[in-house]
Amino acid sequence: MSDVARRAGGLGRLDWSRVLPPLLFGLRLTAAVASALFVAFWLQLDNPSWAGTSAAIVCQPVLGASLRKGVFRLVGTVIGAVATVLLTAAFPQERAGFLISMALWCAACSFVSTLLRNFAAYAAMLSGYTMVIIASSSIAEPDQVFILALSRATEICLGIVCGMVIMSLTDAGRSSRRLAATFAGLAAEIGEGAASQLHRQGAPDAEFRTRRRDLIKRVAALDPLLDQAIGESPVLGERRSTVRAGINGLFLALSAWRSLGLHLERLPAEEAERQAQALWALLPPEPGFRLDLPTAERSGLDESAGPAVHARDVWFDAARDARHWSADAPSLRLGADRIASLLEGLGRASNTMVLLTQPKRALLVTAVPRDFLPDVLPPLVNALRVFVAIGLGCWFYVATSWPSGLTFITFLAVTVLLLSPQDEQAYAAAVKFGLGMVITAVVAGVFKFAILPNHETYLSFTIILGLALVPMGALSTQPALAPVFVAAAANFIPLLGPTNTISYDTISFYNTALAIVGGSVAGAVVMRAMPPVPRRMRTARLLALTLRDLRGLLRRPRRWVPDRWRSRIFGRLMAMPPDADLVEGSRLLAALTLGLQFLDLGTSEAETGRGRAHLLEAATALSEGDVHRARIALKALKDALGEAGADQLDPARRLRMQGAAREMSETLQHYADYFGAEIR
Repeated sequence: MSDVARRAGGLGRLDWSRVLPPLLFGLRLTAAVASALFVAFWLQLDNPSWAGTSAAIVCQPVLGASLRKGVFRLVGTVIGAVATVLLTAAFPQERAGFLISMALWCAACSFVSTLLRNFAAYAAMLSGYTMVIIASSSIAEPDQVFILALSRATEICLGIVCGMVIMSLTDAGRSSRRLAATFAGLAAEIGEGAASQLHRQGAPDAEFRTRRRDLIKRVAALDPLLDQAIGESPVLGERRSTVRAGINGLFLALSAWRSLGLHLERLPAEEAERQAQALWALLPPEPGFRLDLPTAERSGLDESAGPAVHARDVWFDAARDARHWSADAPSLRLGADRIASLLEGLGRASNTMVLLTQPKRALLVTAVPRDFLPDVLPPLVNALRVFVAIGLGCWFYVATSWPSGLTFITFLAVTVLLLSPQDEQAYAAAVKFGLGMVITAVVAGVFKFAILPNHETYLSFTIILGLALVPMGALSTQPALAPVFVAAAANFIPLLGPTNTISYDTISFYNTALAIVGGSVAGAVVMRAMPPVPRRMRTARLLALTLRDLRGLLRRPRRWVPDRWRSRIFGRLMAMPPDADLVEGSRLLAALTLGLQFLDLGTSEAETGRGRAHLLEAATALSEGDVHRARIALKALKDALGEAGADQLDPARRLRMQGAAREMSETLQHYADYFGAEIR
C-alpha cells in the first residue's frame, strides 16, 4: 500500500509547468493543420495535403521562429514556382534537359543557402525543392505548368498563412525577452571576467582563456535568437543593425579582454599588480554587470530608470573617461585603451538590451556591413552533393518508370537540401529524419485504414488528427527527440493524403509511403557517401583565409576601413564550426586586433610622418610571414615615438601609438606560430 501511495503522490506532484507547454504546442499544431485543410477543402483545391503540410512545417515552439519561417517560406515558394515555369518554358518537350536543369537549380539553391544564415537560408532551400514539388505534377503535362505552379503555390501559401495566424493568436511570444536575457548574461560574464582578472591584481591570463574562448562560441550562436526576435517584433526588423552592433560589441569586449589579459601577463609581477590596481579604478564604482531584466520589467519601473538604460549610460561614460585618462607610460595607456574598448563593447550590448526591452530609449546605430562568404568551399561541396543526389534520383525514376518516382525525388531533394548545411551532423540528422518518416508512415497507415473510415464529419476528422499530431508536436519540443518527431509531424499529412473524398487504396498508400521513406533514406545514404568538408579543414581554411586577408590589408591598407575589417572577422567567427578548438577563435580575435591597430597607426603615421619607415617595415615583414622582423620593426617604431623629436606629437596620442605598437608586438609573440605560418 505504501508503494501505491507513493506512486500516487508522485503523480500528484507532476510538474505541469514542464508538461503543459509541449501539449499546448501540440494543440496549436493540430489547430493550424486542421484550419489549413478546412480552407483547402472549402476552396476545393487539387491537393489539400500540401496546405496541411505547410501549416505543420511553419508551426514552431517559438512564435518568432514560426513567423520568420512563414515569411521566408512564402518568399521561397514564390521564387521556386516562378523558376519552375521559366525552366519548363525553356525545355517544354525535353524531359532529360528539364531534369538536369532542375538538379542544377537545386544545387544553386543549396549553394546560396549555405552562404546565408537562419531563415534566409531556409528560403533558398525551399525555392529548390518547391521546383521539385511542382515538377512532380507538371513534368507529365508541361503545357499546364503555369496552372499547376499556381495551384501548388496557392496550397502551400494557404498553409503558411493558416499556421502563422494560429500561432499568432495562441502565443504571446517571448523571443525578445529571451534574447535580452541572453545578452545580459553574456555581457555580465565578460565584464565580470575582466574585472575579476584586474581585481586579483593581474591574475595569470591562462586562468581566463578557456572562459573567454567559450564565450566567443556563445556570442557567435546569438544569430538564430536574433532572427526569432525579429519575427515577433517589426521594430527589430527595422533596427536590425542595432542588434548586430550589440553582437559586435560583445566580440569587441572579448577582444579587449584578451588583449588586456595578454598584456598584463607579459609584465613583471610587481608592474602587473600596479597596473591592475590603476586600471581597476577606471571601472565604474561597484560595477554591477548582472542585470535582472525580467524582474525590472515586471516591477513596472519608469522607462528612464530601466537597468539596461542605466548600464549603457554608465558604461559609455566610463569608456569615454578611460579614453581621456592621463597615463604616465605607454604600457598603462595601452591598458586604459583596452578598458575603454571593453566598456564600449558592453555599452553597445546594453544598447541592444534597451532596444529589446524599451525600444524608444535605444540609440540609433547605422547599418553594420556584413560579409556573407567566409569560405566558398563548404557551399560548393553541398551544392555538388545536392546535384549528385537529385541527378541519381532522376536517373532512377527514368530507368524504373516508377509511378511514385517523382515523390521519391521530392523527398530526396528535401532531405539533402534541408540537412546538408548541418555539416558533420547532417548524416545523423538524416538518419533521425528517416526514422521520423518510418514512424509517421506507420501511424498514418493505422489512422487511415483503421480509424478514419466511418467518420464523415470534419469535427471527428479534426479530433482524429489531434490524436496523432498532439503527441507528435509535444515530443518535437524535446531537444533529444526533436529531429525525429519534427519530421514525423511535418510529414504525417502527405502520408495520410486527406482530400474532399478520401481514397482508401492500400496499394497507392504503400507506393507513396515507400517513396517518401525511400527518398529520406536515399538522402541519408548520399550524405554518408559524400561527407562534408571536415571540421578541421573548415577551421584551418577560415584561419588561412583570415591570415591571407590580413596580409592583403598590410600590403594595400587603402582598400580597407575598420568597419569592413571587423565585419570580415566577425563573419569568420560566426562561420567557425560549433565544436572547433577554442584556441582558433582566439586567433581570429588576435587578427582583428592587428588589423585594426595597423589601420589606426597607418592613419596616424600619415598625419605625423613619424615612424613611417618602421611601420612600413613591420607591415612588409608581417605580410611575408616574418614575425621576428616585424617585432623588431615595431620596437623601433615604439622607440622612435619616444624620442625627443617626437615631442611635437600630442602626448596622449604619442603614448597611445606607443601602446599600440607594444600590443601588436605582444600579440605577434603570443601567436607567432599562426602569423608566421605559410599559406597554402
